[in-house]
Amino acid sequence: MKPIFTPPLLCLSYLVALSSFAYDQEIDQLQAPRSQRTISDKDLEAIAELHAAVESGDFKVIQKCLDAGAPIDGFLGKTSYRVLHKAAKEGSIEMVEFLIERGAALNARAEYGWTPLDMAIKKNRKKVIEMLRANGGKTDIELTDKTSVTWLKMRLNVYKSDIGHFPTAKEGGLTALVKTPSFEEDAMMEKWKGPYLKEEKAMVDEWGRRLNYKAGKRDFDLFSSGPDGKPKTKDDEIYSRSFDFLFAPKK
Repeated sequence: MKPIFTPPLLCLSYLVALSSFAYDQEIDQLQAPRSQRTISDKDLEAIAELHAAVESGDFKVIQKCLDAGAPIDGFLGKTSYRVLHKAAKEGSIEMVEFLIERGAALNARAEYGWTPLDMAIKKNRKKVIEMLRANGGKTDIELTDKTSVTWLKMRLNVYKSDIGHFPTAKEGGLTALVKTPSFEEDAMMEKWKGPYLKEEKAMVDEWGRRLNYKAGKRDFDLFSSGPDGKPKTKDDEIYSRSFDFLFAPKK
């Protein structure tokens, strides 16, 4: 006899599943790096004071904060800016030098993967750029493994920026990043600035198979078929998913 699920039982099942999900999320949070976990009010106040001192350019207070144990790479808010990001953005060569001498992470990544050098470049802080470069500073692009899926996704976005859309099946899909695609309009040829990838390793999964890809209007599907080599099975590894269906007109 098949079990009968009444509304109360369905609600109970939902709550149990939700509780299990919340527990898993809590475990993930505990296993995350310290910087991604909830920190104490005392530590948060110390980081906030350090950031305020850097923003105001008060070197004495900055040193006082550091001497008291404030982490020089502590960050505030969702943007994850460290104090070196802020100093590089403002273009204060003295502050940047001061923070580097005291051990600030040169290539710490903030929101969108931006490093202090990225911030300096965006604001055209030439002297700061020179100093960061001289001390080993790099951009997000320079730090990214050119054979990784992360790099592949970055290059797909560059393609879209140039062409106006992600590479379609008619254009060759992922191959359009490496070889000149066949466009329906000749004018599109002038927009193609490829090759966007120097090698195809970023398109291949750890089992040596080409990644599955399908272009969408807003984003794209990108996944590995996993160990079994069969797409759309439980062992697939999803790297990007298109949510165009959420915007499709209702029939």
